[in-house]
Amino acid sequence: MSQDNLTLRYAFSTGQRKAKGEIENENDAAPALPRGHIPRIARLVALAHKFQAMINAGTVESMAELARLGHVTPARITQIMDLLLLAPDIQEALLFLPPVERGHDPIHLRELRYVCQTPIWAEQRARWLELKDTLPTEVTAQPETTAANSSASSSASACRPTTSSQRSKAN
Repeated sequence: MSQDNLTLRYAFSTGQRKAKGEIENENDAAPALPRGHIPRIARLVALAHKFQAMINAGTVESMAELARLGHVTPARITQIMDLLLLAPDIQEALLFLPPVERGHDPIHLRELRYVCQTPIWAEQRARWLELKDTLPTEVTAQPETTAANSSASSSASACRPTTSSQRSKAN
């Protein structure tokens, strides 16, 4: 037998072991988590989009089936799905509301139903501005719509479907 030098290399960590066998390195800084919770209205807007995607994909047949699966009334599903009728910039503002760090959510679905009552986006925006004036300043401190965004949103409203009477007036 030959006398060769053997070298054994073994990798190990100097960090602390967690409960599930994972090793936590002392040098790795944990990412800072946002404080507070996402406002309920933002979660409802996202849920409405998810429901619409499920209906479009054929995962569920109707809103009535969604109600049965979710153990809620069809009226509740309708309230949630009505959020999709809001102007896109209002939906975006709701989705990007800042986290609620303490206290109650600043906007509730029942307050937004006033905004949803009209199908005309310009009227919705006016009602949304009225509602925003009643909110705490930390909620309304979001960046305002720029001129480029407002022209994009007005062109988006021009893309909405029109009725046959509106088309005949235009011709």
